[in-house]
Amino acid sequence: VMLAYATLGIVPNDKTWAALNTAAGRVARDMNSQNLAIALWASATLFTVRDVEHPPCYAAVWDLVCGLKASNFSGEGLGMLFHVHLMHSFSSSKRPTTVQYPTWLMVEARDEWIRNVRDDSTVSIGHRELASVFDKLGIRHEIEHVTADGCFSMDIYLPEQDIAVEFDGPTHYYHNIEDSSSSQDARLTRTIKTELRDFLLAKQCAKVVTVPYFEWGALKSLEERKTYVKDKLANEEQAMDIVEEHDSAKRRASLEERRRLEEEWKVVTAVAAVTAAMEQGNAAAKKVKDKAPKKFKAVAMAAFYIAATDASDTALKEASREKAAQTAGQEAAATGGPPVFAGKSAPAMQRWKVKEAKKARKQVAIDATLTELGVDDDLLALANPRVVLRGAAGEKEQEEGHTRDGNTVLGKQLEEEKASVCCRRKGGKGTSTSVGGSKVIKVVPVTTEGRKGGEKRGKGKCGMPGGDNASSIASLIQDTAQGHGLAILYILCGSLSLLLFGLLFGICRGIIIFP
Repeated sequence: VMLAYATLGIVPNDKTWAALNTAAGRVARDMNSQNLAIALWASATLFTVRDVEHPPCYAAVWDLVCGLKASNFSGEGLGMLFHVHLMHSFSSSKRPTTVQYPTWLMVEARDEWIRNVRDDSTVSIGHRELASVFDKLGIRHEIEHVTADGCFSMDIYLPEQDIAVEFDGPTHYYHNIEDSSSSQDARLTRTIKTELRDFLLAKQCAKVVTVPYFEWGALKSLEERKTYVKDKLANEEQAMDIVEEHDSAKRRASLEERRRLEEEWKVVTAVAAVTAAMEQGNAAAKKVKDKAPKKFKAVAMAAFYIAATDASDTALKEASREKAAQTAGQEAAATGGPPVFAGKSAPAMQRWKVKEAKKARKQVAIDATLTELGVDDDLLALANPRVVLRGAAGEKEQEEGHTRDGNTVLGKQLEEEKASVCCRRKGGKGTSTSVGGSKVIKVVPVTTEGRKGGEKRGKGKCGMPGGDNASSIASLIQDTAQGHGLAILYILCGSLSLLLFGLLFGICRGIIIFP
């Protein structure tokens, strides 16, 4: 019943109001959280807008709210409680309201109110049309301006004039059937929430200008709307000049009241914080006293578990490190790397592989050069102890080639032997000379078996029949060294000759020029 009176903004008669106050005081303790919030909002609304006295149980209802938690209220209930707090803060009544607020009012309830203000900022068609007229007039304005504290939103705010302009749609009015006016628009009455809005916005700026939707809808042309806006602002400016002093006095009184309420709120908050801290301290002390032996045992067990865990972690780390070293050694052995790289980093292994590849390429070039010169494997082994001997397949192929070459040479020598025998028979020459008087070389057939018996790497054989390439290469190297030494000697002699010639030329020149 109180909510209905407050919503319509109707003041009940004294008898009805007294009955409502008596009933509220009787059932207040049995009300749920939502009904408590509704009762407080209805009483504060009638007190603020219609100057109706609070019921005697008003402070007691606030005490019941202080005994509850914010989670006991819905979002709407929290918003209504903070709305009541705003009405108390900005009320201009000579009878100040002194109540005790819960500690969560300025946290959860305030956040819910600010969230509703932010979510309710919708722009209607008439709102946009009104803003476009301000654009045409060149008046600087802001759409859906939110105050610095985030508690209030204005449809259009004029910062240079400090005026809030509100476009009131159909939801801001209700039809008053008791009004006998012939015009339908004249029977429209503003809701109590709209009046509360204008009351609270007037505390945030210099003036509040309202534009009813039915007045705006009657304007058809742009010029009519411009004239309407200009007249509204002019009327408000005149009214502002008339009541400026009165408004300033009221604002100062409201500011003082607000400061007083803020100081009281700070005291209430501090007392509540100290009380909560003391309660928490007592509860903690009791828990410590009750659980001291258990806690000591738990600490000892925890220390034991920590030590055991550390020992286990150390053993696991050592095992993991040894396993990693073994894996690294196996990887190094698999890749052909030396044992020194076992467990080393991948870049070090890569650098070793690059160096080994370079050495291998150089060795291949040296081996190819020596092979072209006809140096056998024994000299290759002496020049480079790391060289790998030829494979079995290469040895077999080389032996077959030598066998073929030896058989070819044997055939030629047999033919020459036959020819020499024929010549000796005809000419009666000695058996030791050929036709031209040259010695006949006794040729030993070269076969695979014979090569195997006479081909040993340590005797300097190069694989050619009757050849001794070791001595040939040695003599070749000696001749090359001698030729190189002679060239150096020739260069030194030529240099000395030029030096002597220069000295003699200088001496002769000095004698001729300076006798």
